[in-house]
Amino acid sequence: MTAARVELARRGGAVVATMVGEVDLATASPLEDDVVAALAGATALVVDLSAVGYFDSAGVRLLDRLAARCADAGLPFAVVAPEAGRARFVLRVVAFGDDLVAETVEAALAAADPGPGAA
Repeated sequence: MTAARVELARRGGAVVATMVGEVDLATASPLEDDVVAALAGATALVVDLSAVGYFDSAGVRLLDRLAARCADAGLPFAVVAPEAGRARFVLRVVAFGDDLVAETVEAALAAADPGPGAA
């Protein structure tokens, strides 16, 4: 069995979900459940893949489901996937929206939760 966990934190109203380990078929569903449970009252979701060592199509589907859930709820959504990381390579191969992917948590938070008065 592959090891994975999600570390959840609030930054302002945004939930930052830092995934650690391997995101694959065996781990995607439990990770998703943990993230969804943390969304109550959130103003945005940022999924940080910086600490992910393995990321496959199940991870892509996980992000797609989270993005759809956020879109349905009117929540901004962003993904952190550093340029040199494995997750970024996979996201580029599957043409995951570049506008949803940031290099750092700070950049993702700025894009996903620009704050009051932002247009």
